[in-house]
Amino acid sequence: MVQANKPDLNEVLLNSLRIFHQAVHANEHGDDHAEKGSLKLLSYISACGVQRLSDLPKEIPLDLSTISRHCAALTRDGLLARTDDPSDRRAVLINVTEAGHKQLARLRAEKSALLKEATSHWSDGDIENFTRLLDRMSKDLEKFAKSGRSSQRPEPKL
Repeated sequence: MVQANKPDLNEVLLNSLRIFHQAVHANEHGDDHAEKGSLKLLSYISACGVQRLSDLPKEIPLDLSTISRHCAALTRDGLLARTDDPSDRRAVLINVTEAGHKQLARLRAEKSALLKEATSHWSDGDIENFTRLLDRMSKDLEKFAKSGRSSQRPEPKL
């Protein structure tokens, strides 16, 4: 049972993510969802390394045509490189270019600066503790997702 004065983890986390997203994108002009989606895809590929284009829909909740469109835009912008898969010439491998890594580093630096400014009144101990706990939660959520238990939720009753 959630007490009235005790914040709910789910609500606090979702609200924090929403506000962070708004703060990060506050100075952007227009609402270019395609570019944001492309950068999320670029970040994923950067973290995971060389990927077969056809394998990405298994890892990312987008269909292959959407992923292909984002990859084409990233390749055109010089942020992704496409090569033939030596083990199967019909397949395409994609990887982040040096320019792509630089773009991601610039964006991460901007987000880090935003967080640093927003928490400038926090003590070093508070930041270290929060970072440690958030990292722990992230790892536990990843472990939980990989366990298969997250897909065994009961169906909602209508």
